[in-house]
Amino acid sequence: MKNSFVPLFVTNLFGTLNDNFLKTLASFIVIGWIQDASLRPVFMGVTAGVLVLPFILFAPLADRLTVVFPSPSRSPGSAEL
Repeated sequence: MKNSFVPLFVTNLFGTLNDNFLKTLASFIVIGWIQDASLRPVFMGVTAGVLVLPFILFAPLADRLTVVFPSPSRSPGSAEL
């Protein structure tokens, strides 16, 4: 099978695992730094908000850029040999 999507799926899987691992690591670091147990949930919420904020801010911009600069129907590297 010449046009296999397996490399794309594997790359996406590793990117997702890496992203989730780093978010979990950041959350545990915040838990470790905060000495007062009553403030931990507040800082966990702030940490989650800070990690999600770029997706909320840049998704509309990415959508607008795809409308302004449409991609070609085929990318140059995907041509059949």
